Amino acid sequence: SLESAIKLAREFDPSFQLWLGVQSNDNNYKSLLESREFGLIRKYWTLEMDLSTATESNAEAPGVIREIDVKDERELRSFHSVHQDSFSKHFGFMPRTYEDWSNLVLRDTEELGLRVWLISIDGEDVGFLDCNDELRHEDCGYVAGLGVRLAHRGKGLGEALLRHGVKVYKEIGRKKLCLNVDAGNESGALRLYEKVGMKTISEWHQYENH
Repeated sequence: SLESAIKLAREFDPSFQLWLGVQSNDNNYKSLLESREFGLIRKYWTLEMDLSTATESNAEAPGVIREIDVKDERELRSFHSVHQDSFSKHFGFMPRTYEDWSNLVLRDTEELGLRVWLISIDGEDVGFLDCNDELRHEDCGYVAGLGVRLAHRGKGLGEALLRHGVKVYKEIGRKKLCLNVDAGNESGALRLYEKVGMKTISEWHQYENH
């Protein structure tokens, strides 16, 4: 299967970068990738929290949080603007036009039950949280994305959004909430997740062909 994937990628574009993820304890698969000239480029952690023991914060949110209707173009364009700015410095970020990006959001809304919340300050949308049902079979909510505009970091907006997500999924009866985080993320995301009560449950590695 690996040889076929490499062959197809090279036929499509000789310079094509093939990224493959592997669970950190799967030494056989890692050895296979390394034998085919794949190298480790990034590490990620999966974090999870037990919603039955989650407590609500008494702190007042530093902004106004609202759930948006992604079929409302004005709201969706605002989400796009916040999303692109928030992730612009992240590893592997690929800017997308509104048209390409919105098609992905609408697809995930239809197929994965995506829900989106924006947080605003003085009427300006400055952060977002989006969650989906891809882990519903495990009675778990999944945080697909959490971001704050570069100019508005350090104000507690990310924490307010994440705590809101915890509240939402606890109220609808999910047992857990989980997300993935880039181990090399320098925005302080891991510290935030741990502060809210999430714990690392697994690690996986990103490999790339040379």
